[in-house]
Amino acid sequence: MKTPRRTRSVASAVSKKKRVAEMAAEELRVAFFGPKHRKPSDAKASTRKRVKRRTKAQLRATAYHEAGHAVVAVHERMRLLQVAIAPDDGQDGATEFRSPYRPRDGRVTPRQRKHLMSLARFYLAGGVAQRRAASRSMRNYHAAVDRERAITAVQVGLDIGEDLDARVRAVRLEVEAILGGPCWSAVEAMATALLEKTTLPGKEAERIVHEALAGRSAHGEGGPMGCTR
Repeated sequence: MKTPRRTRSVASAVSKKKRVAEMAAEELRVAFFGPKHRKPSDAKASTRKRVKRRTKAQLRATAYHEAGHAVVAVHERMRLLQVAIAPDDGQDGATEFRSPYRPRDGRVTPRQRKHLMSLARFYLAGGVAQRRAASRSMRNYHAAVDRERAITAVQVGLDIGEDLDARVRAVRLEVEAILGGPCWSAVEAMATALLEKTTLPGKEAERIVHEALAGRSAHGEGGPMGCTR
């Protein structure tokens, strides 16, 4: 007996939602405890091929997406590990970071709640930056996983009685304000560096952000404190 098409589609949607939720949960685990140890990869050749297969417009969109994540990570005082537009794991791009905070006894302390909002801003920043730099490149699925991770972070850190949708919208407005100010010069500098090198170690990425903001301050266009905390 065949499963009705509607039932199959509903089951598929539920399964997809479950996978996205599992990915979001794993991302939060990584945010608190750091990335799992990864074995050395021999994928440099395939990485170069993957970069060549994408058009310049696609690479530019990815570069701005990851630059948005990276700059907001610095803004939120997260430690960057690596920023790449062609990582070895087959993704279009990835921004890896490590959080200094740890959950305690399953409870969400005020400090953890603050950091969860920082995580949400980090996740939403990629789509915000990509939409600003290359709006035609944006598709709903591009930032779907990031949105789910942001929603999960907000939900875990939500105050009792606080509306989830309203809080997520507020976090997005915060991200737009951050990237719409002095931070945008750092996003542009980061995207340019990513297009040139494809992969940046964390310390180099952080240096690019701080140098871009220092240069803006030297020209009288707003100091670094307008972007970094």
